[in-house]
Amino acid sequence: MLPLWAYLHPEPVQLLGFSPFGDWFFTTSDGQVARIDLLEGRLDQVASGTNEFARLLGTDDGADELLLAGLVEALHRDGMRREAGQCYMYRVHPRLGGPIDRSNVLLGDMAVWQLICAQLHPQIDAAPASAVFAGLSVDEAGVLEIRWV
Repeated sequence: MLPLWAYLHPEPVQLLGFSPFGDWFFTTSDGQVARIDLLEGRLDQVASGTNEFARLLGTDDGADELLLAGLVEALHRDGMRREAGQCYMYRVHPRLGGPIDRSNVLLGDMAVWQLICAQLHPQIDAAPASAVFAGLSVDEAGVLEIRWV
């Protein structure tokens, strides 16, 4: 799945894991911890190393920022728990106007969510500022196309 995101990370990486929403966490060649953020479609440095990363995840603020821990806890209370190969995904991606709350979250296949997000963000970034989202389609080969008006 990582080759889908090659436009964001040109260097080899050491995978540390995934967030419940499918974000990638990995170490870079200089030892920093980076994240491929599926919500924003960007690469962020999140820690200077794995020790700082572990410390951040051990705080409420860090867990909320990096893992959306509060939302995940609410989903668990609602009975929505991931199984192997699954992640939480948005019915309508927030960059297309969907809210970041329980009503807009569903369980889905991690590989499918990665494929969707890896294609979604470059199209959103390339759209004119005046473009209004009108819908999207995915063909049999998994190619996503956003329609704008």
